[in-house]
Order: sequence, then structure tokens, then C-alpha cells
Amino acid sequence: MKKRILLLSVLIFATILTILVEASPNEEWRLVNRITSNTWSITKVVSSPSGNFIAAIYQENGINKLAIYNSSLKPVKQVTLENTFSGDAYFLSDGLLILAKNLYGTIPHTEIAIYNPQIDKTILKVDLPGTTINEIRKALVTGNYLLLLTQKYIFWIDIKAATYTAVPDTPINQGLQMVETSRGIVFLTIETFCHICLSLNEKVIRIYQWTPFTYQSFEYYHVLAIVNLDPYLGVLFDNGTIGIYEINTGLNRTSAIHNLAVNYSAVSLPDYKFLYSTSTGTPTKLTIFDVPHDTLYEVMVPVTNTKGDSLATYVYDDGLYLVANKNQNQIALGNFTSRDPPYLLNTTTSTIVGISRGRDTLVVYDYRTIELYKKTAREVQNYELTLEVADETGASIANFTVEINGTKYTSKTNTITLTLKEGTYKIIISKPGYQQYIFTTKLTSNETRRIILQKTRYTLRVHASSNAGQPEIYILDGTRALCRGIGYAEAKVLPGNYTVLAMLLNNTYQAPVKVRNDTEVYIILNIEERPIFPPNLHGNTQNQTAINENNTIVIVYGSDTCAECRALKNQLKLLGINFTFKDISNKTYLQEYQTLYDMLPTKTIYQIPFTLLFRGKHLQAIIIGLPSSQSLKEILNEMNVNSTWLYLGDQKQEVTLDSSVFYTLATRGISLLNTTGNALPQPPKNNTGTTTPTPTPQDVYHVLPVIATLALADSINPCTFMVFSALVLAVASFSGTRKAIYTSASFIGAVYLSYLLLGIGLIRFVAMFTQLRYVLALLVLIAGIYEITNTTQLHKMKGLAQTLKLPKTFSNIQAKLNTLQATLLTRAQKGSIILSFLAGTLVSFTLLPCSSGPYLVAALMVSKLPFNITLVCLLIYNMIFVLPLILISAAIILGGKLLATMDMASIKINQLRKYTSLLLGLALIILALWIILSP
Repeated sequence: MKKRILLLSVLIFATILTILVEASPNEEWRLVNRITSNTWSITKVVSSPSGNFIAAIYQENGINKLAIYNSSLKPVKQVTLENTFSGDAYFLSDGLLILAKNLYGTIPHTEIAIYNPQIDKTILKVDLPGTTINEIRKALVTGNYLLLLTQKYIFWIDIKAATYTAVPDTPINQGLQMVETSRGIVFLTIETFCHICLSLNEKVIRIYQWTPFTYQSFEYYHVLAIVNLDPYLGVLFDNGTIGIYEINTGLNRTSAIHNLAVNYSAVSLPDYKFLYSTSTGTPTKLTIFDVPHDTLYEVMVPVTNTKGDSLATYVYDDGLYLVANKNQNQIALGNFTSRDPPYLLNTTTSTIVGISRGRDTLVVYDYRTIELYKKTAREVQNYELTLEVADETGASIANFTVEINGTKYTSKTNTITLTLKEGTYKIIISKPGYQQYIFTTKLTSNETRRIILQKTRYTLRVHASSNAGQPEIYILDGTRALCRGIGYAEAKVLPGNYTVLAMLLNNTYQAPVKVRNDTEVYIILNIEERPIFPPNLHGNTQNQTAINENNTIVIVYGSDTCAECRALKNQLKLLGINFTFKDISNKTYLQEYQTLYDMLPTKTIYQIPFTLLFRGKHLQAIIIGLPSSQSLKEILNEMNVNSTWLYLGDQKQEVTLDSSVFYTLATRGISLLNTTGNALPQPPKNNTGTTTPTPTPQDVYHVLPVIATLALADSINPCTFMVFSALVLAVASFSGTRKAIYTSASFIGAVYLSYLLLGIGLIRFVAMFTQLRYVLALLVLIAGIYEITNTTQLHKMKGLAQTLKLPKTFSNIQAKLNTLQATLLTRAQKGSIILSFLAGTLVSFTLLPCSSGPYLVAALMVSKLPFNITLVCLLIYNMIFVLPLILISAAIILGGKLLATMDMASIKINQLRKYTSLLLGLALIILALWIILSP
């Protein structure tokens, strides 16, 4: 037990030391030689695996040339590539340079040559008619064959017979990977040109038994890359899963690695042993996964990365990694297996075009220049670090402590000089009464720093409250105000004496505060203000209207849950005003409030508190919201009984209203208003001057069939069908039936809830602004025209109709939403319920233009009905809308005859789509005209 505790302590100490001490690399990369020419246009530079030879292909005066250099970048051979318009080179070893020359001719063809720079001899030439090779992605020799993996071809070149075989028989889309294992040679290719298949990451794995004539091929979807696990093969899928397959008579899946923490995007070179991914941030992070050993490596790469920079990352099977910022001419390189910190190399080229490596060499080139770097042992030197310390006023500070990577030093003066080895150090400077100063420096020369220590500051917090609102607070240092707040103020202060002020309604509280550490002060003001009117001994109730001196009546509509309503009540109490408060949680008072509000000439959204001020039976003022105490006094002191004023925020407006109606309704209620002979406010009128009739049950029965028909037409949406089917199929394939059920339910629930909330919001909006129905009718009319112009039937009518297109701004927004939607759908294929819900929500809005017309009509039709009936109509509409998705989900999950039936139904629906679109467009135009002309 003691040994375990000791071992754990050592591990913790080593971890902390690793975090605190950033070690300098033991090796460095130094520039050995540099070649540049203003007449060059370099296309490719490659190094042999050992670094003993370097080959460069470039153009000079319009002629392609090949140059061979030794390990010091000294010329060995130069060849003019006659009749060549482009070429590429690839080193297999010091003695095998593969050269591809694309030659001019009636039929383009490529000549493959094998050249041995050690003996200056061309070993083999093979002509490949009808081909053009822009890049040799990989080459290897097995038996008598030279294998070349290019973008569009895989070549088996018989070295002895000087013949070749291209596989497969037709050009492929992309040749991606090639690796030799103990069970055969494995290729990963993209052979499809179908955009749908490409979006599903369809790839082909080919396994050849060391000849071009004996092979097996396997087609997979959702594949990103293969990993060499000889005699097994790892297949990386786009849902973050690695399938492990044994290479035998076929590919037999033996196990899998699920839920990878990182979305890996590339494999190491040359034989694909590691997966890696680079996350661009500050700093850039390189993550590498060793699959057979289940080991994760993370490297923080010190390259700068600003917007628009081009980053290139290379990871090799021996552990070397390179991360290059081509725009900033920076290369960070190191070995992740040794866990040494990366070395940052700054090249002197212009924008980096390419990088090639040897065993201990690195070749960097642009279009005019080639630079050769070599790895050498790093010589560590000693340097002096001098620190001068002062306070905020510039006065020197002595007797401070310096801690450097855990070692402490004390200076009796204001200056200290230390001799340290070249490296990176974390330095902490401290002194009692001052804040610590912490910084990190990379010492590569003598360095002097002037350090300013700030005195320790403490937090002074002041809280103030009162029975009349929140007081204004000031924290003062002498006569200088440090900060101000309402109800709360906070300041960082030096130790010392300060003054706190709290003020409200001409009442001021002042107190000294001594600060020696973090301090908190609480102030409560009890304000007693002289009332404008003497208080009524009987008080005020909601059943009896309170009357003040001068026959003043104040009635407030509000809610006890409203902070501004409570503040207004406190203001009136302090001013000695008797008032009647009507809480609108009571349905009767709510009806009064809405009726009074609707009678105002200024149409705004409903707000509380809503205050009425009467002088006798004359309505003198209407106050919307919470006025300031001073404004409220001025309103109450105003004695003009010939006008009515509306106060909304800082705005004051004279209005013409029937005071008798307001007085009767506010003081006696709606139930007594009809008995007084005063006219109730009329229902809102439409453009024709007629009143809008109240819906009847018969209206509901007539609306429901129309609602169901619109929902059924709206539900036939091939866009949604395709997206949803792909999602459920992928989840069912990767994660099983149970996950597919949960994922589809989450997606459907999101679509249902999103459309339901959209409908409720739309109906409330229409009810609030009655004139909006004409705007929505215009939108429905446009939607109908859109449906008609997008049918194939009208496209045949001599081009009379053109497809409607969105403006550029909306198209850009739609493109961004489509990208986000595709990302969510791809990640949701892993079976995530939350991501499926988010994807369903986004799909609801991105596909809204396809189905907005019927929904707008339905919303307008039910907007006149009572809310409970409206809600039922919306529930029914959206249930019909998502019904096809439920059927699709059941068909995919259950399969069998149901799936076949759904496929046939889908085919028939798509065949009839142009006719249904035409009918739907005509129906929408008719309904739009009905909305405009109906009362």
C-alpha cells in the first residue's frame, strides 16, 4: 500500500512538473542550403526516404526540366524533358526514382521511367497511351511488379516485360490509398460519379493477391479511410466508428471501436498506421490515434493561425509530424511518440507550395526557391535574466521573491540578475501587500525586464434598498467617485477609508467604511414623503373605488407578479394617494383592461401597469407603464379638466376619448355598463366598415374539412421524405432498430412541435394586427404562383413560366442553413436523440418555403375561432402533416411488405407531383382571393 501511495505521489509530481516546465527540444532544424532562380516555375520537389537525393521538376523558359541534387543540395544531374507539358516524380529509394512524363501528341500519353541516380542509369521505360498522370500518389514494388496509385488509374507495371495493366478497366473517380499487407495489396478508391453516392461516402476496397488478375472488391458506404492493422484492416466510418476486419477469403468484421472522441480526417504516411485530425484554434491542436494500441496523443502546435491562412498537416508512421502555415511560412515539427515539444521553423521562402522529408532532412519550396533543412543536435547556452521591480507610481520595490520553475530566489534590492540555461521558464514575482506578477518567457538571449507590481486590491460591495424603490449608490475616495450603481455597487479598492452614499427622493444616507479585506455593506432607507393628499382612513379595496381630495380617482390595472406594478403601488402609497388596484389575474378585470386598452387610438402591445386618472368623471390621464416619481407627481398635480393625456414612456400625447364610457367601465364594470345607457366599445371593424362576426359552431364544422385537406396536401413533401429516410436508414444500419426508433421519434416530434409553435405564434400575430391578413394573403398568392411556375407541365409551354428564385441575400442565408442542416444530419446518424431533435427543428424551418402556402391559409382560417378550438385545429393539422413521416419510419424499421408498399406509394406520388403542385397552386390562389374579399 505504501509503495502504491509513493508511486502515485511520484506520478502526480511528474505531471505537475510537466505542466509547469515547458522543456526545450533537444534537437533543432537548421538551414543547410538554399537555391533560388527568377526564371524557375517549380511544380514538384521530392526527397528520397534517406534524404541522400532530391529531385525537382520545374519549368524554365517554357521548357520542363528535371534536376537531381545530393544531400547538401548540390547539383548531380539536370535533364531536359523533351516534348513534355507536365510531369511528376516519386522516390521509392535512393536507387529508384519514378518519373511520369505527360507527352504532347494527337493522343495524350504518359511515359513512366525508372531512374537510378546512384549509377545515373534509366532502368525501365513504359508508354501508357491515352493517359495523363498529374500526381503519383503512392508507388511500391512487389515481386516483378511496380504499382502506381494515381488519381484516375491503378497501374501494374511488369518490370521484366516492360508491360502494364490498368485496373479497373475504366477510369476511377479517385485513387485514395494503397498498402501491402501479408494477405495481399489493399486499395481504397472512389469509383462512383453519382453525387448522391458521393454524399454518402461510397467507396470500394480492392484486395489483390499480388497480381492484377486475382482480386476481390467490396463496396461500402460512409467510409472515410482505411488503417493498416496487418493482418487486419481498420475501416474508419463517418459516424466515428472503426470497424476491424480480418483479410481472408473476404473481409470478415471481427470487432469495432465506437464513439471516438475526435472526428479523424486523415491517416499517416506511407503505410497508414495512425489516424489524425487538426483542430484550428488558439493554439492549433493535433490529435493522433494509435488504433492497435488504443493510445491517444495530443500536441499543441505553436503555429499562428489567422483567418484565411492555409494549414497543411502531415503525420508519418515513424512518429514525425509537420504542421505548416503556408501563408505565414511557419512549420512546427516534432515526434509525438517521444512527447518532445514541437520545434517551430520559420522559412525564408514566399508562400510555401510544398514540403518533402527525408530521414533527417526537410525540403521546403515555393515557385522560385528550394530550401534544405537538416536535424542537428541542439547546443544549450547560458543567458542572463535581469528583473527590475517597481510599484504603480514608479518607486522601486526591494525584498521581493522570484520563483522560477519552482525554485525561489530573494532580492534585497529592486534588481535581481540570474544566469539560466536556454529554455522556457514560468516566473512568479511576489511581495506581501502586492498582487503576484506571473509571466512565461523563452530565454534565447540575455533579457532584461521591468516589472510593475500592483498593490493588492479588495472588493467593496454595497447593497441598498428602501420601501420606495432602489436607491442610487456612490462609493467615494475622498471627493472622487469610484463607481455608481442603482441598488448595488461594487469597486476594487486599495486598503483604506472610503465613503458610501445612498440617495432616493431627496433622502441621503452617508457612512464611512474602512477596508482591510473584502467588505460588504448593506443599507436600508426608510422613506416617509409628505403626501399630496391626506390619506383616506377607509383605505382602498377592489370592490369600492377609492376617492381622493379634489374628487381624484386613480385606478391601476396590473398584477402582483409584475415588478413595475408593485413599484407603482409603492409610489402611490408614499405620495398618500388612495387608489384602486385591479389584478388582471381576475377574468372580469382582465376583460375590463383589454376592452379599455382596445379603445385607445394608439395601437400598441398590451402593457401593465395601466393607470387611469379621473377628476370627477372626466378622464384626465392614461399612464402606460411605470413613470418616474417626479413624472408621477407632475401628472397628479396637473388640474386641467378639459383634456385627456396619454403617457407612454417619455411620450405625452393628447387624445380624444369618451370619458363617460371609461369612467363607467372602470368604476362599475362591464356587467353594469349596458344598464347605464353608455355604449360599449364596438368590435373591431375591417376595411369595409362592417364588424367581424363571432364564429359559430357551424363555422368550425365547415373549417375542419378544409384544414384536413390543406394538411394532407402540405404533408406530401419529397424534400423532407428524402432527408428523413436517409437519416433513419443510416441509424438503423449503424446503431440498430432501437436507436432508429428513438431517433425517428425525436425527429418527428421536433417537426411536429416546431410547426405547432409556428402556427400558434402566427395566429397570435394575426389576431393582434388585423390588417396583417392582407399581407399574408399576398404571401399565399405568391406561394400559389410559385407552385404553378415550378410544375413541369407549364415548363413545356414555350418557356412562358420561369422558376422563381430567391434574392441573393436570402439564398446565402438558405445555403448556410442547408450546410448546418447537413452537419446536424450527418452527426445524428450516430443515433443521437438530441441531434436528431435539432436536425428536425432546423429541417422544419429550412423546408418551410416548400410548405408555407397551405399553412398560412390554415392559420388565417382558424385565427377567428376561440383559442381552444384553434389549438385543436392546429393539433389535427400537424398530426396529418407528420403522418407520412410516421409511415416512412415504420416502413424502414419494420421492412418487408410495408416498406415495399411505401416505396411504390412514394414513386406514384413523385410521378403525380407536377399535377398535385398545379392543383395546389390553383387552390392557394383561390384561397388568397377569398381571404382578401371575405369580411
